[in-house]
Amino acid sequence: MPLLDLMRFVLAGAVVLYHLTATPTVSRYLDAPPATAFPALNEVSRYGWLGVQVFFVISGLVITRSAAHGSLRTFVTSRAVRLLPAYWACVVLTARLRLLWDDDRRPGAGEILLNLTMVQGQLGVPSLQVVFWTLLVELKFYLLVAAVLALGPLTRPRVLLLATVWPVLALVVELGLAQDPGGASGVALRGVAELLVPPFAAFFGAVRQPGVRRAVRRSPDTGRGERGARGARRPGPCGRGRR
Repeated sequence: MPLLDLMRFVLAGAVVLYHLTATPTVSRYLDAPPATAFPALNEVSRYGWLGVQVFFVISGLVITRSAAHGSLRTFVTSRAVRLLPAYWACVVLTARLRLLWDDDRRPGAGEILLNLTMVQGQLGVPSLQVVFWTLLVELKFYLLVAAVLALGPLTRPRVLLLATVWPVLALVVELGLAQDPGGASGVALRGVAELLVPPFAAFFGAVRQPGVRRAVRRSPDTGRGERGARGARRPGPCGRGRR
């Protein structure tokens, strides 16, 4: 998907520019607020954080299309091979740089090892790099897709059901938390919210999935698969396929 790859490249650049020219980190290194240090560039770069949301939309499209053409085992393996080596390299590099330059807070060995799991935020351990939080959100999306795959092939109806039920359920959970944040129900809902990530649920389901296969219909006469597309092969009057 060349167009999606180009979009990812542009979005990644926007997010990097946002962190370099529009966040409080600028004040730490330049002794000036972002708007003062980069007056013209900041007018545009301060919106770079929106690139993360668009990344989630693209993930909703790409991951479900990818998962639709394989089994649960294939999906888990492909995600692990694609993400973990690069993520581990980033963790090791970040840890090395912080040990060399960050005198304020050098990470310990335990903190570095827990960061390698990608779920350090759930364990109460701060991420070595602030942007790692997005990977945890992606990981929760993968878990939901894997749960659907465990029930069977990822057909279009199941994808549409996930894309509809997930944001709605996340909204209900968020409203419940607002009503009783400190009560017993609030504690239970908070655990559900950790998985459903209400602020980002709608982004993953925002794109219609054109590449996800439809469920195969069975002919009541022959028991063979019947395709619903125009011009596709259908059972003939004697049970034999004809064009």
